[in-house]
Amino acid sequence: MYDTRWQNPGDVVPTPRPFNGQTDYNSVSWATGTRYIYKTDYVRLKRVTLSYDVTAPIAKKLHLQGLRLYVQGVNLITYTEWPGYDPEFTGANTGTIPQTKSFTAGAQIRF
Repeated sequence: MYDTRWQNPGDVVPTPRPFNGQTDYNSVSWATGTRYIYKTDYVRLKRVTLSYDVTAPIAKKLHLQGLRLYVQGVNLITYTEWPGYDPEFTGANTGTIPQTKSFTAGAQIRF
């Protein structure tokens, strides 16, 4: 922050001028201006499931009435300019963890 601080009139920098304990109340301080305003637009691939139902003749050869194989992914991709963990939570991000990605594979077997 020290290297990117405001120093001279006309400087366009991400860090405002130094201040002393907010003595400049209702004026320029670290919390004013637009430097903490971000776009929270995002695109998320939330859930994808791919499945395959095994045909009846093959299932019968395996002595089954039916067989379904599947894979599922949750929270696979999130595209955003939001610098925090999760654009769905736009607070201070204190104690917030990102949404987890998970993958599941399985089989539904009918005997």
